[in-house]
Amino acid sequence: DDLPSFVTSRQMLDYLHKYADHFDLKGMVRLDTSVKAITAAAKGGRWLVRHCHRDGPQDQAEDEEFDAVVVANGHYYKPSLPRDDASGVPGLANFPGEVLHSKDYDTAEAFAGKHVVCIGARASGTDVAREVAQLASRVHVVDKYAPTPTSTGGQRGNICRHQALETLTSQGTAVFGDGAEEPVDAVIICTGYDYYFPFLDTQTEDKLVSCDNRRGDPLFL
Repeated sequence: DDLPSFVTSRQMLDYLHKYADHFDLKGMVRLDTSVKAITAAAKGGRWLVRHCHRDGPQDQAEDEEFDAVVVANGHYYKPSLPRDDASGVPGLANFPGEVLHSKDYDTAEAFAGKHVVCIGARASGTDVAREVAQLASRVHVVDKYAPTPTSTGGQRGNICRHQALETLTSQGTAVFGDGAEEPVDAVIICTGYDYYFPFLDTQTEDKLVSCDNRRGDPLFL
């Protein structure tokens, strides 16, 4: 009851330990284990799980059958990166400045006094842009849902929203949909994450799950 609304990783770990102790769960949990593959077992309705010690060699993996498998690995692991073409971010490959995904963003200090472009304006894009703008000289947010082609705001008045980014250039500038060309030191890609299930067949004709358009289908097997 005395925890803050946004807990630290240490507080979360402490809670999980206390929960497991309270319900006597630790004896049923196998830690430091890496799941290599999940396939349908020969017996109908059961699942064959290939697993090994997290740091162990692949040839020491073991197969074990289970009645049910819950996939709960989250999807904030594999960044969704735009392509360097008209369907993504033209000029990205030749841009000379810093390029990173929001997953790799840490603090705003690294962008103090710089001109920054944030591509994407959903949860991560909005949060990163607002924080970076506290120290950056100017932050350009590319948001295709912006109500106007270009608008300026933010606490310091240094956040500029654009509906479109036409291209990044090898001279270290960005050309936006309204024709404006601005100097850019860094690009932060805030385009979310792709579903990533390396232990499931998601590619072959007999695949268990499809992961198209950031959706897993079916949810239940």
